[in-house]
Amino acid sequence: MVKVRLFADLKDALDGRSEVYVKLDSVVTLKKLIERLINEFDGRLRGKIFQSVDKLGEDVIVLVNRKLVKSLDTEICEKDEVAFLPPVSGG
Repeated sequence: MVKVRLFADLKDALDGRSEVYVKLDSVVTLKKLIERLINEFDGRLRGKIFQSVDKLGEDVIVLVNRKLVKSLDTEICEKDEVAFLPPVSGG
C-alpha cells in the first residue's frame, strides 16, 4: 500500500481525510498515482494538484518518502509515502 497524505485545502477536498491508502499492483509514476486519486475521489483533487495534464500545479508541493519531487515521472512503489501540501508562506 502507498500512504498518501494530504494537507490544508487538499485534505478538505476529501471531506477532511488527511490520509488515504492506495494499493498498487506494480510500480507506477507519480502522474498515474495522481490520475488514480482524481478518478477515485470524483475529480475533487483535479486542479488542486495538476496545473495541466503534464505539469504539477504550482500550488502544491509533493514529497515522496519525505523528499521533494518535481517530476510526474517519479516512480512510486508499494510502501512509499506520498505527501501533497500547499506552499508555505509566512508573514
